[in-house]
Amino acid sequence: KLSGRVQVRYSAEELPGEFSLPRVRLKLAGKTDDLKKVTLQADFGKGEVKLKDAFADLAFFGLTLRVGQFKKPFSRQQNTSSSRLAFVDRAATDIAFPTGRDLGFMVHNGQTKPIEYAFGIFNGHGENGIFSYANDVARPLAVARLGYNHGNVKGYDEVDFSGGGLRMAAAVSAQQYF
Repeated sequence: KLSGRVQVRYSAEELPGEFSLPRVRLKLAGKTDDLKKVTLQADFGKGEVKLKDAFADLAFFGLTLRVGQFKKPFSRQQNTSSSRLAFVDRAATDIAFPTGRDLGFMVHNGQTKPIEYAFGIFNGHGENGIFSYANDVARPLAVARLGYNHGNVKGYDEVDFSGGGLRMAAAVSAQQYF
């Protein structure tokens, strides 16, 4: 499945103002007999190319193991797609926590079940973060999340036009600097 989206922004402090492209996303997703899900997503916005997602979900002893670069399962707002947010951008408080994408692995059961869980270990360097022994330190990051979605509700839409049921979750994150 090939999909994409473009976010166009016009801003003006004085006329004539200017246009920008904060998000220009291209996504390729699918599955095979061996893989439950494979996703590649790139962003061409803000005048640069960034790899957003590159991961595979594997069936592993009755669990789902995700490996690659993907969103850490910490904040519900961060795990909500930017196309499903109530406002154009995420809240300013979003940068105060270790959210966003990172390279790692995670055991999870998906986000559509009444009880959802995820536990992951990440390299701690963030999106497109590359570890270099000469220039940096190891920063392993552990993230765990347990959530509840009542009834037939999609728990990762910020706007609830259909009047869906109760959603709640708790998450914890710990990082070690060596």
